[in-house]
Amino acid sequence: MKKRPQLARKADSNEDTPIRLAVCYNKVGVLRELLQHDISLGYEVNNQGFTLLTSAATRGHVGVARELLNHCPDAPYRHVHHQELTCLHSAVQNGHTKFIEFILQTPQLQRLVNMQDSSGRTALHYAVERCNPRTVAALLSCKGIDTTIFDIHGESAASLLSGITSHEKNLDW
Repeated sequence: MKKRPQLARKADSNEDTPIRLAVCYNKVGVLRELLQHDISLGYEVNNQGFTLLTSAATRGHVGVARELLNHCPDAPYRHVHHQELTCLHSAVQNGHTKFIEFILQTPQLQRLVNMQDSSGRTALHYAVERCNPRTVAALLSCKGIDTTIFDIHGESAASLLSGITSHEKNLDW
């Protein structure tokens, strides 16, 4: 790092940088080393618009997310090309309950619980739709959650739940 610091920003043939690879492969020590070298690396957004937090959320990597926020407490949490999608939406869509719990226990990320996507859907809407009781329970345990938020079709998460239960969908226990 000291002899060739520019390598920290050098992308490979897939356009992945060392810090992106550290996040994707859950390499907390490598991430720490890179951020200690250059904290600005923590604000990277790739060509697809994924921030490091959304990449960690997609994979359920709590350790790298925690390390990233230790160094960059204001790291971006929204997908750049799809501003409405947060790392919480990504964690819910991929069924990463531990990551969801991490977000809800992290003061600077707790406000994500009620953020809506372009369809007006919150993370709770997605959790109910996916019939994942653990995810739903994790979200409902958050004191600040608003269960009455309607999407652009006028549906709340509760109304989605009643529609799902009437169609005999299996729960993912």
